[in-house]
Amino acid sequence: MAPFELLLLSALVATSAGLPTNSPMPMYRGIRTGFTNNKPTEVTDQPQRANLDGLQNIHSKYQCFNGDSTVSVSASSWLCFNDLWRINEATILSKNGGDTYIKHYIKEAILHVASESALDSRLILAFMMQESSGRASIPCKSQSRGGSKCGLMQAMDGSTFDATNPAASILQMLRDGMDGDGLDQALDGDERYLSDVANRLLGWDGRGAGFVTCAA
Repeated sequence: MAPFELLLLSALVATSAGLPTNSPMPMYRGIRTGFTNNKPTEVTDQPQRANLDGLQNIHSKYQCFNGDSTVSVSASSWLCFNDLWRINEATILSKNGGDTYIKHYIKEAILHVASESALDSRLILAFMMQESSGRASIPCKSQSRGGSKCGLMQAMDGSTFDATNPAASILQMLRDGMDGDGLDQALDGDERYLSDVANRLLGWDGRGAGFVTCAA
């Protein structure tokens, strides 16, 4: 298992006691996870790790990692949800035609799915930005082996945006991407994909050459 895969997997859950009785512990490759690190599901639970006025000095940087980098990109090094949302907010707004309602629905859905699934809200946000840049109406992409990747999380044969019911459809798209199959698909990305996600958790906003600079 790749170091980044281990890193991201380590942030998935708290304990089964913190889950609703009808919500099983998340599964990954057939293994039921049971990590005990505290998972902040609400923005107020997370320490402010960065001065918001200084984010301009953080969000454009892309870090290159090696096989021993799991400590430097551990969950304790990730920015808090508030900071990560602030960094990506303008992109999400732009991708949705300036619709502030959709932006609000996306934020609320991320926190809702984090709470009901015991997944870290920061991880959900990072995966969403990597998959769709937060564009709710992103088209489905047909796959060569059949099926299509759809929605905010580009989940296999997932649901799509419904303009007549935006809040509910956004919530379902995020659920599709963070269920067992969707999570497995996300964590099974290649080195570039996982490195990009790790960088997003540290504050990278997706701009610039990104991973290409690491091969130079």
